[in-house]
Amino acid sequence: MGIKKGVIVGIIGGILTVLGVILPWAASEFGSVSGLYTIPGTAIGTTIFGYPLLILGILGLLMALPGKKGLAMGTIIMGIIAMLLGLIVIGFVGLISDISGGVASMGIGAILCLVGPIVMILGGFMIRSDVKKEMMAPPAPPAAPPA
Repeated sequence: MGIKKGVIVGIIGGILTVLGVILPWAASEFGSVSGLYTIPGTAIGTTIFGYPLLILGILGLLMALPGKKGLAMGTIIMGIIAMLLGLIVIGFVGLISDISGGVASMGIGAILCLVGPIVMILGGFMIRSDVKKEMMAPPAPPAAPPA
């Protein structure tokens, strides 16, 4: 039977989302900020978006693993919510860049927080179409009796 292509794409999307949280969102000559780092001396921390993105990435990855139609919908929903948070992260990085006077630049983590959920959504739709194709396939003919 093998692993479906959609399952592989969904897993890759979940991994990219998790990596996006861990890798730097913004970098400057003073250091970098990621999704698991709170900015010292401020009430705002990137963990507000980092931990939910981490949880959504892991849940989307786990829902894609079995390759079932119902769980694929969960992967799509987790991907949509994570994509919206990824858009907020991109805006947050822009805000950091404005506050720093253009010294900070966007890191690879912020980009992966947007790309990972998109890949996860595609994987969920691919799983659903793979399952639909399996259900529509004609049954195998019965074995002939021995002669």
